[in-house]
Amino acid sequence: MLAAGVSVPAGYNLQGNFDAAASTANEAAIITAIVSHWSDQFTPNVEAGAGTSGTATEIEGGATSTSSINLGRNADGSTSFGLGIQTEGSKKGVSAKTDVAASLDGQRCPNADGQVSFTVKVRLGAESGGTGYTQELTAFVRAVVTDDARIGTTTIDAIQGTRQVKDGRQVYVESGVTAKYDGGDTANARYSNLRTIRLSQDATRADVADLSGSGHNAAFLMAHISLQHAQDAWLKGGCTKIVATSPGTVQPGSNTEIPVKVQHRFDGSEVPSKLEVVLSGEASVEPTSLAKTPGTLTYTAPDESGKTATITLTATSRRGRATLEVNASTGVAAYRIVGGLDDWQTNTAVCDIMKPFTLTGGGFTMQVSGGLSGTYDYTGPFDAHGTGTYPISLPDGVGKPGTMTGTGAGSAGGYTNTGTEIYTLTPIEPCN
Repeated sequence: MLAAGVSVPAGYNLQGNFDAAASTANEAAIITAIVSHWSDQFTPNVEAGAGTSGTATEIEGGATSTSSINLGRNADGSTSFGLGIQTEGSKKGVSAKTDVAASLDGQRCPNADGQVSFTVKVRLGAESGGTGYTQELTAFVRAVVTDDARIGTTTIDAIQGTRQVKDGRQVYVESGVTAKYDGGDTANARYSNLRTIRLSQDATRADVADLSGSGHNAAFLMAHISLQHAQDAWLKGGCTKIVATSPGTVQPGSNTEIPVKVQHRFDGSEVPSKLEVVLSGEASVEPTSLAKTPGTLTYTAPDESGKTATITLTATSRRGRATLEVNASTGVAAYRIVGGLDDWQTNTAVCDIMKPFTLTGGGFTMQVSGGLSGTYDYTGPFDAHGTGTYPISLPDGVGKPGTMTGTGAGSAGGYTNTGTEIYTLTPIEPCN
């Protein structure tokens, strides 16, 4: 039977620096890091309104393990990812059970107002020889992102429910607390709404203090880690992208306009952003910054032929940060590109690798952004599709042999994977 309304005692211990000694904090943190990384890596490849799930069972050494996984993307851009592992077994007549599950649901990319909101949950449980525990941790995370794409303020509402069985005594404590902090300053977090939700009749003040404090610390650590993973993703172009076309091969001494805009990766909306422009190579580009995109840059090529330039664009807003390199050359950049990975193989003549180009082969079509580095996307049989990035290496300069390496994630027939493609570039005669 449960009782409610017991106040949390003064001995309640909540560490604002998230460096708690709770026995489950490290486990919860590791699981959260894994779920956050996989969610941010795989859910971007899921089409809006789609999802997938699966389970698997393995029996080994008298133990049975059942694993499950699910992921999906909703029409509003929110994502979901979950995994679980349950194991049962016995040894020398003593049975044992473990239960680990985690889920991450919500908006991992900042919206137009710079707001991020998601929920991360972790369940940990173990039983053996009449002792055990089950801990359910939930963190509701809300953050506001600044114009420099950094976390400005964070609010976390943490709820923990812990059941502990030891020495024939069973107690249950469920409680919650809210924390708010600025930037990454978790050490000076401000706490409010500390509350008990449900308690077993046998729960003492010491039980409430110990289990609440350790559970809340674990939940806050989960929230902080997952939010940092989300920030890492949106700072690396996971939520926004720059749309601009490389000048490619240009005439010596010519001027080429480069229209630039920034879009959200998932809803396609335009994202006004501050743009920084850095030129590496010959001649000049103007302006070197834009207060707000969209806008137009002008590249002035050198008077000599055989020269190259790379223009690095960095767009920053409260919806994220994105970078893009566009390239220009006064040399010949026509190549035959041969290579790929597994069933994807191409042998395609490209008249100018500095401009957007297309590779084909085996029913696959790859659209490449162009330039010495950039992005690509592809489609193919069995609803195959994916995206990735690539660099082109021309150690002896444009017009000489080189290589291209593509790295990305994709799916086909319901399966998702990552891989690396290898291509060789052989110069060919100029073409149109």
